[in-house]
Amino acid sequence: MKKIILFMSILAVANINAKSRSEMIREDLSKLGISQEIIVKTIELDKEIPNVVSEPDREKIENMALEIEKLLKRNEKNFVLSENLINIYNALGKSDAEKLNNLKRYEKYNPYEVSKLFFSNMYYSNKGDFDSYNKNYEILKEKYPDYLITRIAVTYTIGEDAIWNVMQTDEKAALASLNSIMKMCDDKKKTEESHISDEQAWAYKLTMGWFAISFYLNENRTQDAIDFYYENFEGKNKPSEEILYYNRYQNWYIKSELARANKNDFYNNKKLFEENLKKINMFD
Repeated sequence: MKKIILFMSILAVANINAKSRSEMIREDLSKLGISQEIIVKTIELDKEIPNVVSEPDREKIENMALEIEKLLKRNEKNFVLSENLINIYNALGKSDAEKLNNLKRYEKYNPYEVSKLFFSNMYYSNKGDFDSYNKNYEILKEKYPDYLITRIAVTYTIGEDAIWNVMQTDEKAALASLNSIMKMCDDKKKTEESHISDEQAWAYKLTMGWFAISFYLNENRTQDAIDFYYENFEGKNKPSEEILYYNRYQNWYIKSELARANKNDFYNNKKLFEENLKKINMFD
């Protein structure tokens, strides 16, 4: 089973019910009686959280962890920061005791069962505790079968290798499944019920898209990869600047992989090469 790797990010379009990440954090932490000073600092830190999976600067991750720990000492109810620490602690190789204490704190103060089940499973997956992972997973499927976050959890549990195998045998069916989840990420009613902000929704959409894009790149189908990215994440489907900034690490990584493949395959075809660069929109 592949470890769950989440890229935290999202998409804001016209819908009065949509919530930005900062709005959601402010609302959630205010309900817990956390001071406005800590809330503002939490929002600032949350925007700067690196993609710990691919971030090469370990010192940057360590400094971020220290900043988060300082705020949690001031008010341990800040489950937003405890949630961020789940993957950060795993990336830093923190002790099992530190990881478990953070998880217990997160589960104690997060009032939303659906997200609690989902994010706690990041801990269990990283630890290799698949009995606890499967228990949470089954609760998600039983109690929240039609929720966006459950569809995402099912896809993560299936894993990239299995998705690629389906793409090879029945590409149309695999794409239909991924596209249906991506469509749910644009549905503000579905994101709200899973307690997912605009920025996070776009992150999950990007992750679903990466399953297809990475498959195409692995199969040397560079043009299909570039076209898929453009049709779903650029042009008319390009999100707001706020969402792009929040997702800059993940989005830049995908753009970089596409640009590299474009250069390798089409550099000698100047017209196509330049058309693809515009689609990738590398330096926007």
